[in-house]
Amino acid sequence: MWSWWNGSLRGAVVLVALGLAGCAAPAASLLTPAVSGAPVVADFVGGNVSDSYWGARRADVVSAARKAAQAYDLDLVRDAFNDERALLVYADRSEQEVLRLRIEARTSVLTYVRINADPGLARLISRQLVEELRAADAFQVKWRGEPGAFSR
Repeated sequence: MWSWWNGSLRGAVVLVALGLAGCAAPAASLLTPAVSGAPVVADFVGGNVSDSYWGARRADVVSAARKAAQAYDLDLVRDAFNDERALLVYADRSEQEVLRLRIEARTSVLTYVRINADPGLARLISRQLVEELRAADAFQVKWRGEPGAFSR
């Protein structure tokens, strides 16, 4: 059954390669339309930083971000707004900054969000953002189900 293995070095190399490939791919992606079913894509760019694009208006994403942070009982320690961007900074019970969201409108229906947080928290907040935007019916792009198909 495992004749290719036979305790050989070649078999060990195959197992290591499969293990590395299997571990590396999921860690690189934070949120995809295939996972969320929503018009949003997010990827880790390095360290505790991820970039994401949302098919929703900036004001709706800011509102959803506030609700998402509240869902996890995070405390708002700083917010700053101007015409170009919003910045939301949250702390946990230890009063340490654990989440920083920079939210920018790129078009009337496309919003960019940079998330600075540990990867686990970034995933939780991203998924909660999807739920909050869905609940508010705030996604401006409606996908019909087949890949690449959308309407406004």
